[in-house]
Amino acid sequence: MSVRALIRAFDKAVATSVLYGFEHPATIADVERLEVAVEALLADAPDATLNFFDDRLFFQRQLHSNESLEFVDFIRSLESLGIESITFEAPLRRGDLTELVSFSAGVGDPPGGASVRINESPYHPDEGEKSQAEEFRARYLTAMDSLRSAIYNVQSGERLDLTSATWAVQGLLENSLDDPAAAVLLSTLKRHDQYTFYHSVNVAVLSIALAKTAGFSASTVEGIALGALLHDIGKAKVDDGVLNKPGKLDDREWDEIRLHPQEGALAILGSAGPAQYLAATVAFEHHAGYSRGGYPTFDGAAAPHPAASLVSVADVYDALTTRRAYRRAETPTRAQLVLRRGSGSVFHPDMVDLLHIVLSAYPIGSVVTLAGGETAVVVEADRDGIVPCALVKDPLGDAIRPRPVAVPVDLIVDQVPADAVDVQPSALIEFLE
Repeated sequence: MSVRALIRAFDKAVATSVLYGFEHPATIADVERLEVAVEALLADAPDATLNFFDDRLFFQRQLHSNESLEFVDFIRSLESLGIESITFEAPLRRGDLTELVSFSAGVGDPPGGASVRINESPYHPDEGEKSQAEEFRARYLTAMDSLRSAIYNVQSGERLDLTSATWAVQGLLENSLDDPAAAVLLSTLKRHDQYTFYHSVNVAVLSIALAKTAGFSASTVEGIALGALLHDIGKAKVDDGVLNKPGKLDDREWDEIRLHPQEGALAILGSAGPAQYLAATVAFEHHAGYSRGGYPTFDGAAAPHPAASLVSVADVYDALTTRRAYRRAETPTRAQLVLRRGSGSVFHPDMVDLLHIVLSAYPIGSVVTLAGGETAVVVEADRDGIVPCALVKDPLGDAIRPRPVAVPVDLIVDQVPADAVDVQPSALIEFLE
């Protein structure tokens, strides 16, 4: 078990308790999973402390940067309750854990038992110079927060302000300039239960990589990135029940969904900014389809703008590689195959080719199984039949400290979705430093 397993189990237990209450079997089961995760960490020490400070997660006073970004909303909710530290001590009592979950859900008192203690060991680290990986994740979070603000503007009927979104896009562009491989690796971060935010930032990151490779000017790349970040902003006008419906949409619901491109374009055009027209075009046409078989439809219209076609490919690629409530995640290679099949009809063939150039046969962030049974993550583009990887699991499936390995292509026997083997490729950015 890991710190990520603990914070994920904690987050899940709190969310389930809010939905169903504490007597429900699902909540009881999630508290039991949290107990297992905590006890796994207590197996190596008599006590263990989580700290929360400035939207960041620390374990035993060591920053866990990737988990901080992955679970930022949960961390913020704990901070809003005044929780700065949680100390667990063996022997662990389930009743204390239940009280912790209750308090963290905002419906109970702080745990009063000895095995779980709140705010006993606060930690306020000095703000030194951030590592490159921390800086990358900070820019990613800035982009997510700017998107939240934009969605709020649209939902509340306010004028969309592109200032923060433009600033955020410039930060993502800096990531791409500083280390393109790390930027693409960070875009593999997934949260299927908060799909809109992570997906939109990932699409922006991938669109930047595609646009830069295509040779677009700096101002055009910025406009494409802004459009990619805001490509689904029109969904803020769509009912949540329709957006999150697991089953088939009826005709009325489809009509509502099909309105989101023009709603998004109108919102962007109502703002002010140098890149607003290209961004609005991306939002308006990203579902149109290369042969105009998508939506919105126009009689006799030409193919969509190249920027919209580019973002469309990035959008579908990230969507396919993300697990949703109604379907499993596809592997990167399988996602590229789907795009290939739609090349020339649904997708612009040049943009599909461009995606393959940027990602290669084994895209950065791919989780692969090796001939010896080990699990590895691709961390750089393959070169001359050699794929730079990080080994993350041994042949028995046990997690190991990541270590570099240059893998000949013929020793890769399979590719699996990251969540199927409980691997988070974006956590390996530090590995590239």
